[in-house]
Amino acid sequence: MTDENGTQSMENKETPRQFGTGLGIKIFYGFIRAGGQKPAYALLYVVVFYYLLFSPRARESASHYISRRFPDAGGFRVFIHTYRLIVSLGRGLIDSAAVSIKGTSAMNATCPDKEALHGLINHNKGDNKGVILLMSHAGCWQAAMSALDFLPIPLNMVMQIYQDHDNYHLLKHKASNIKVIDSSGYLGGTIDIMKALARGEGVSVMGDRLFEADKNGLDAQFLGAEARFPYSAFRIASATGAPILVLFASKLGGVDYRVELSKVIRVPQGLGRKKAAYQPYLDDYIASLEQYCEKFPYQFFNFYNMWKL
Repeated sequence: MTDENGTQSMENKETPRQFGTGLGIKIFYGFIRAGGQKPAYALLYVVVFYYLLFSPRARESASHYISRRFPDAGGFRVFIHTYRLIVSLGRGLIDSAAVSIKGTSAMNATCPDKEALHGLINHNKGDNKGVILLMSHAGCWQAAMSALDFLPIPLNMVMQIYQDHDNYHLLKHKASNIKVIDSSGYLGGTIDIMKALARGEGVSVMGDRLFEADKNGLDAQFLGAEARFPYSAFRIASATGAPILVLFASKLGGVDYRVELSKVIRVPQGLGRKKAAYQPYLDDYIASLEQYCEKFPYQFFNFYNMWKL
């Protein structure tokens, strides 16, 4: 149950897990094997309460987002918001682990935008442009991958294999039609991304967090203050003509998830290297991200200070 949603610092590949230990993860796996998600959820509520009481680091790592999403909260309300955020993260990780242990029936993921996605993908596949799936550290990416298994093209997921070692193997275990592009490779995997798009395939990238070596940061207003976001996806879209499909996965309750197409961003070709040219398209994505955080305040999982420029 590695936390792919934000407990790793973007400053150091060897940053340890902030939430959970190897023994603790094994205990959760045992609960899942014995009784499914419900007993694991029950244990989670107790464990998270303990962590927040005795781990200043856990409270601090969540405070960057909580203080901006709930600027008027103080004292006990901050604790409650933080507790609900970490519990939401933990429930998603338990569901992900349950899928790896018990199979896809452990998670019910749906996508109401199948027809629209099919149309967009088939059109661009014929033009050998592919599509860029712009996702965020929100909800549960395993749910997104499960709900998107109907897509008629291979998917390439960009991740740092060194950091996301457990997730990499879970991904390989779950879906043979999903390939992995290592973002810590040569030029951040850009060449492999361009090749995949040229084959008419889909490339999934995260739009809300810079990788450690990524210098392509662009500042934008997010939740009332300037934060730094990557804009390489928009540059690649401009270079290839591939549309950007902004997708969000959300947990609805129980084991039910929904993956929705928030918007399609079309970046004009030939914008070049100037950062300012990509600002309107980044702002468009951030507007969708803010709407998501408004609707699902406890499902955004960036546990570092992205506002510290």
